[in-house]
Amino acid sequence: MSDKFIYQNARIKSMESRLLGAQQLQRLAEASSVREIQKMLGETGFGASAAGDGVGVDRLIEAEEKNALALLKEFDADGALTAFVLEADYLNLKALLKASVTGEKNPVLGAEGLYTAEELRAAIETDSRFLRPHMAEAVNAVEKLAAEGRLTPHGIDCTVDRAMYKDVSEVAGKGGKYVADYFRFKTDCVNISTFLRCKKLGLSEKLFQENFMSGGTLDEAFFLSVYEGTTDVFRDKCKYTPYRELVELVTEGGSLTAFEVAVDNILLDMWRERKDDMFSCAPVVGFYFAKLAEIKSVKLIYAGVKNSVEPRLIKERMRECYGA
Repeated sequence: MSDKFIYQNARIKSMESRLLGAQQLQRLAEASSVREIQKMLGETGFGASAAGDGVGVDRLIEAEEKNALALLKEFDADGALTAFVLEADYLNLKALLKASVTGEKNPVLGAEGLYTAEELRAAIETDSRFLRPHMAEAVNAVEKLAAEGRLTPHGIDCTVDRAMYKDVSEVAGKGGKYVADYFRFKTDCVNISTFLRCKKLGLSEKLFQENFMSGGTLDEAFFLSVYEGTTDVFRDKCKYTPYRELVELVTEGGSLTAFEVAVDNILLDMWRERKDDMFSCAPVVGFYFAKLAEIKSVKLIYAGVKNSVEPRLIKERMRECYGA
């Protein structure tokens, strides 16, 4: 890649020191009340852009999410980071499509990606043609399901997710090999998780096919060839893939939660290992995912303390820190 990320990466390096470290997150997890969490976050500068006295933890988290995505959009040179930004658009599209069906006036939306919330609403209500092709196809497919009386919340999820994975896989290459490899690995892990969850719940092969996402290295046939077998058969099938240890984690007594935590840590490691490559987008992407991991941990801690969950259980579900 060219030197177009040199300036951005230099800025990122100066921001990395402000990420919450493992010790700070551990202290948060041991907080005795939500008020204490709020005070501790305020001392670190987390959510500082949410101005105002007595701003709640929810607002602090929301501010950090918006800032993280805004930074990614600012640094999106020549579309190298568009694949990551698109994920936010598709999440908001999904929420708005569900709201249009249920009549919900104020659905919970995340930070805005390439499109504003109003642009997505207009596309759903009037004309979706100005959206990206895969996004427009998802809107039209949901409309068709609704017209046929076959629309369900799960149907919306599957339709939008399939469109997102197609779209993302097509644009990931603009970010170079690192970005393309990341999304292929992530897609494979999503499909493995879906396979294991379907097997655990005794769900049909058809349901797995409906939830299969394209864009990975393991095609649909890879999974279907062993769908009637046991999870041990699937483990053996994965023996010579990069996912052997992850699958063993579940098939040898682990939980799907442990699998998902391990996947998140591996995905973060992909960028942590490359965070000093100043000629690629790796430092920018690494910081973005470090911030998302931090936010996810804060959300988990906040929910746990709010509901009086044992600190030990909270810590078990926390992701690794970027600088660890």
